[in-house]
Amino acid sequence: MDISFVVSPMKQEIDLRPGEIYEGSILVANPLAATDSFDYKVVVKPYFVTGDNNEPDLETVSDWSKIVNWITIEESTGTLAPNEKKTIHFKIKVPESVPAGGQYAMIGVSSIPRFQDKGTQVQDAYTLGSLIYAKVDGETVHEGQILENYIPGFSSSGSPVTFVTVTNTGNIHETLTVDLKVKNLLGGQVFSLTGEETDTYESIILPTSTRVVSRSLDGLPALGIFEVTQDASFINELSTNTKIILICPIWFMVLVLVLATTIITTIVYKVLRRKRTKKSKKQLHFEDTDDKIES
Repeated sequence: MDISFVVSPMKQEIDLRPGEIYEGSILVANPLAATDSFDYKVVVKPYFVTGDNNEPDLETVSDWSKIVNWITIEESTGTLAPNEKKTIHFKIKVPESVPAGGQYAMIGVSSIPRFQDKGTQVQDAYTLGSLIYAKVDGETVHEGQILENYIPGFSSSGSPVTFVTVTNTGNIHETLTVDLKVKNLLGGQVFSLTGEETDTYESIILPTSTRVVSRSLDGLPALGIFEVTQDASFINELSTNTKIILICPIWFMVLVLVLATTIITTIVYKVLRRKRTKKSKKQLHFEDTDDKIES
């Protein structure tokens, strides 16, 4: 059975003030193409990240996810028929003595599996969520830096990967903006992942976290020389890196190596053969000379 559904928006950035009650909502939709209705439940989970790749942590309640205890859902369960939508309202009751800075949570919508009479499950369970990026009013600290702006010099495939590493040492989430431009030096053509001359993408960096934001340059020819410029902007810092990338598949490198080895071997063989021939001629000349002297 098809129980695909949609939750929007995928993320919300909101401003909160101590002591206020904030009212918001998310939308849950069962697409027209769906073949079945589904039952759902709404849960609130803490949200933060771990590791340089920012793996989501939806279990640990930390100083950055206390907001999970401030959120209440008006209707936490329901049923949606195909092509039906439902607005889920929520409230955030902000304590009076909450510190300034970021607070993060996820409002998740999970489908509830249905079972046949004998207990056989006929629907799988899926969970989608809307991330809450909240900024509590007060003294916010905007601190951090770009640690690395990396472009490889060589790739054996048409999908070289660039990345930018940043660290956020402040108390509020920040936005990393990266502008990427790729030019084919052999033909002058500009390659773009978005259709624009310069590709721009953004990533949210949570406080007290370090993140490696990578970008795969898919769609480039498997063989070529490209000039890549990557501009990274984070808080008040701008980092620009321009580098030449050689893209050459392994099989082509092996082929070139085999051809080069063959050519070198052929040249060495001819040189040695020529030397042996000259040596033989000299020996014959000396022998002829000796014969004449003896005569």
